[in-house]
Amino acid sequence: DTPENTKKAHNLSVKSGIQNVVSYPYTLTPAEPAKYAFKEATQQGITALSIEAGKLGTVQKDNVDLIKTAVYNMLENSGNYVKRKSKTVNKNQTVLLNQQDYIRVPEDGIFYSELKSGDKVKKNQILGYITDKFGNKKHDIVSQTTGIILYKVGTPPVNKGETLFCIGYNE
Repeated sequence: DTPENTKKAHNLSVKSGIQNVVSYPYTLTPAEPAKYAFKEATQQGITALSIEAGKLGTVQKDNVDLIKTAVYNMLENSGNYVKRKSKTVNKNQTVLLNQQDYIRVPEDGIFYSELKSGDKVKKNQILGYITDKFGNKKHDIVSQTTGIILYKVGTPPVNKGETLFCIGYNE
């Protein structure tokens, strides 16, 4: 409900230097409980962002460095910080992903996929497959869109209706 804050968040996201900028198209009502700090800030009219990087809750130095650089870039851009070193330049083209395709589990089974978050996929590409508990293949999982995998299920056993993949794309 605050286009000016949305624009500020967009500009800061681009200035962060993070290659993939994802925006989720939802609006929080003031009475809706906020489950995350950035949602609570948004409900209070504060421009807020959420930065995610990593693999299933583990910490990798490269991702920590990426986030630190992004925060310093945004602070510098907003006039709240002056870097002592030369300015970090975003060498990557920013990719704006403003749509998401959620691929759900068609039936219970064991899920196999070699793909990971950040991988690019094409429409009609086979992303993985589901077997029964004896290893008999039941379903291929096929992408309905061309985009980037934002996240995928982290455990092989899956239940009907759960999200297998979230693929971000831009129309």
